[in-house]
Amino acid sequence: MSQEPYTPSKESILIVDDTPANLQLLAQLLSEQGYKVRMAQDGTMALMSIQSSPPDLILLDIMMPEVNGYEVCSQLKASSSTKDIPIIFISALNEVFDKVKAFEVGGVDYITKPFQVQEVLARVKHQLHIRRLSQQLSERNAQLETANLALKDEIQERQQVEELLRSTLESLEIKVQERTAELTKINQSLHTEIAEREQAESELRKSLKDLSDLKFALDAAAIVAITDASGIITYVNDNFCQLSQYSREELIGQTHRLINSGYHSQEFFKDLWVTIMAGKVWEGEVKNRAKDGTYYWVNTVIVPFLDDQGKLFQYLAIRFDITARKQVESMLQLTQFSVQQASDSIFWIDSDAKILGVNKAACHLLGYSEEELLSLSVHDIDPDYQADIWQAHWQELKEHGSLTFESRHKSKDGTITPTEVNVNFLEFEGKEYNFGFARDITERKLTQLKLFHTEKMSSLGQLIASVAHEINNPVNFIGANLSHVDNYTQDLLALISLYQQGYVHSSSEIQDKIEEIDLDFLIEDLPKILSSMKMGTERIYEIVLTLRNFSRLDDAQMKPVNIHEGIDSTLLILRDRLKERPEHPAISIIKEYGSLPLAECYAGQLNQVFMNILSNAIDALRHPDQNDSTEGIENPIPTITIHTEVKDSNWVKISIQDNGRGMTESVLARLFDPFFTTKEVGKGTGLGLSISYQIIVEKHGGKLQCTSAPGQGAKFLIEIPIRQRTQS
Repeated sequence: MSQEPYTPSKESILIVDDTPANLQLLAQLLSEQGYKVRMAQDGTMALMSIQSSPPDLILLDIMMPEVNGYEVCSQLKASSSTKDIPIIFISALNEVFDKVKAFEVGGVDYITKPFQVQEVLARVKHQLHIRRLSQQLSERNAQLETANLALKDEIQERQQVEELLRSTLESLEIKVQERTAELTKINQSLHTEIAEREQAESELRKSLKDLSDLKFALDAAAIVAITDASGIITYVNDNFCQLSQYSREELIGQTHRLINSGYHSQEFFKDLWVTIMAGKVWEGEVKNRAKDGTYYWVNTVIVPFLDDQGKLFQYLAIRFDITARKQVESMLQLTQFSVQQASDSIFWIDSDAKILGVNKAACHLLGYSEEELLSLSVHDIDPDYQADIWQAHWQELKEHGSLTFESRHKSKDGTITPTEVNVNFLEFEGKEYNFGFARDITERKLTQLKLFHTEKMSSLGQLIASVAHEINNPVNFIGANLSHVDNYTQDLLALISLYQQGYVHSSSEIQDKIEEIDLDFLIEDLPKILSSMKMGTERIYEIVLTLRNFSRLDDAQMKPVNIHEGIDSTLLILRDRLKERPEHPAISIIKEYGSLPLAECYAGQLNQVFMNILSNAIDALRHPDQNDSTEGIENPIPTITIHTEVKDSNWVKISIQDNGRGMTESVLARLFDPFFTTKEVGKGTGLGLSISYQIIVEKHGGKLQCTSAPGQGAKFLIEIPIRQRTQS
């Protein structure tokens, strides 16, 4: 007799879960597979539904109000009408204790949330298949039992009839004729009973064939082994031999230690044996080792068999090869681990800019916990991608598939970090996603901006040096010739005086010219003009020297430098910014110069520090905080005080102090951080003081500090050693 084909639409499944979303998802998945699906949102409803109409399979959640999944399972297993219904637990509980308890109360399988769709369908199909085979086996056993009872009754009745015949034959012969009719009737009854017995034997043979068919189907679908009560293998099918790579002869008479991989602990096998020796079904995943040393995984169900006295006499193990699934799970775990360990920030984002997932690097970069980030959107962490441009960005991403660009990420404390972002468009299960990587490029941007800033200052120095050179040549020419002009003028004036003395009565024409040119004033004023011109050329020469001193930005070697000359040259460059303007008064410079020796330093770099600090001081004095109102109090004259002195005989100490608006503690704490600025966008890079700090501290082994308070101005303290340490 052929086996009835597998028709999932005839089988009923009850889903018990207090989460409507889980109910709907599982119901939809199973209905699409042709199963009859019922739902219950708590344990009480589930018990009522099962008593009303027992299902073929139950998917049962553990964590539910009032009656949890363990209690529901225990009640069902305690009832003879429901104890054989297979129960698959589906729960977010992932501890071994929870799984063990699930199997102890009677569960046949355990699926961990979040679950994989194909895994759920495969496990459901597998358990329904086992239940169907078990039911068919029970039906065949019942039929065999009925047939055996019928045969026993027939044999007993026949024996009674034969005894009755013997008794009758031995009785009075006078009753022979009377009994003839009765015997005929009895013979007819015997013929009927024999026919029924033959039919029962036929049904028994049919049952045996059905059992053989079931065994064939089980052997074809699964890996099967039978052991005796002590664990000695007495039977294996071809699938077992094929997967383990051992022959049947090598396996029979051995124990399963032959394929033990050494992966599982002693406690694992102890739990297995305790379970099956108690007459309970054990199910679990086992890692075995094949004959060639390779490993494979099997999902194993071990069923203990009892004899008529209730004593264990053998175990049936049904296994399914899950090696491929375990490899996929391992790769998935490796992928998840790699994502979490990646140095780049990783984001999963939906089409509405909602953040769906992040890795540890993203949390570290932005200063949020994972839970906090999952409650935010892109607009909260990226000021460059607000809601008004997000849809355009999403459309561009869909068109190109992937995009790479630079952006800025805003951390929880407000810090802005420059990032290089690579985003990829994904479609998964009918939904659209943005899978993005963000890399902190602070160091790269800092290096680029430092290079730009250095090149800018170098270009400025070269320009100043070029201008100074171009001015210096004609000034030297003019200065050198002025001496000759002065001498020539003195000679001409002396000659004119002699002419005036020798020709007292000159012609009227000469007298008219003398009066026209006011010769007396000319003789008096011309030397003064020449003297002024000489002083002017000397001043220009001094300015040229100052400009050349400031332009030493590319000096690659440390050399003894006059600190005061560097400060003065910087002030000369900034002189125009110090002048009075219609919108603000002139800035006063107070120099409190001490007696300083020449200090070993990079002159150009030190001038750059002076330029950065003095420029910031001028900005603070030119743009006071509008919130710091001093109504009724006369504003002080904007002043920058520069003080220098020798400290501890080995250090040069320079202080640059302004009487501007001052700074708060929060600003002061981040003053030397790269890219930090309080100026408007586009008014500063936030690198000036950061570069200055590196020049003083790292290049010169010195100190750069700032003290300030709101309304009290700011004071920068620079300390550098007079002699640099010898480089080892």
